[in-house]
Amino acid sequence: VYQLQEAEERLNLINHLKYKYGPNIDSILNHQHHLLEQLNDMENSQFEIGKLEKEIKDIEKILLNLALELSEQRKLIAKNLEQDILSELVDLNMKNCDFAINFGYNEVQEGLKIEEKIVELTQNGIDKIEFFISTNTGEKLKPLNEIVSGGEISRIMLGLKSVLSKMEQIPTMIFDEIDSGVGARLGEAIAQKLEKIASENQVITVTHLPQIAVKATQHLYISKFSSEEKTKINIKKLFNDEQLYEIARMIDGEKYGSISIEHARKMLNKNGDKTNGKQKK
Repeated sequence: VYQLQEAEERLNLINHLKYKYGPNIDSILNHQHHLLEQLNDMENSQFEIGKLEKEIKDIEKILLNLALELSEQRKLIAKNLEQDILSELVDLNMKNCDFAINFGYNEVQEGLKIEEKIVELTQNGIDKIEFFISTNTGEKLKPLNEIVSGGEISRIMLGLKSVLSKMEQIPTMIFDEIDSGVGARLGEAIAQKLEKIASENQVITVTHLPQIAVKATQHLYISKFSSEEKTKINIKKLFNDEQLYEIARMIDGEKYGSISIEHARKMLNKNGDKTNGKQKK
């Protein structure tokens, strides 16, 4: 009786399995084989996941070491850069300046863990770098972007570019109204600095100061005019007396006279008669 009951239960189970997985024993066995393969894949997946997690941690450790090493190298260079920039600013009559390069991190939700912080890692490393400056004795250092004086910004940017041009070997540098907010005396200091940069780099400068313009080896006059209800720009290359008269106009306005022309001539002669891109001997 017991064996009969056991056989009936087994037949019921087989029929149930046929109902779910196929019409015969082979289809049931095929399904079993498929399930075993899936189970094996899952077990292998867990192993692969563990392996990949370990690789990720190893790579993160390498990245962290490289990022910290890069940061330390930057900090060493930053000390020299601070002194170089301060030296440039002294030349530009900013003798009471204090300049510092500040290092920090961008904190994020996912990244590298440093000093109990999760920080952003980019192709440039982990550093968030800001330039801080104090332009007067006793003033607190503050971010460069909070400097409001146009003249100070002009000199600071010129000082920065002077230093960076030596490091980055920039072939051409463009200064758009670097003389903004400065007078004639400071304009002369800026002009000398631009001339020094131009000895090793091509310099293109938009200026309204004659002290800067007379340093150029080539003058281009830029003007605006309206045509067909549109504003257009005209650029004219100046030669010989055209240069002289334009410097005179920059000195004394549209109604310049013989005195202004003579002053302009002296300024040009002082800096060498520079025409057609070549300095005359």
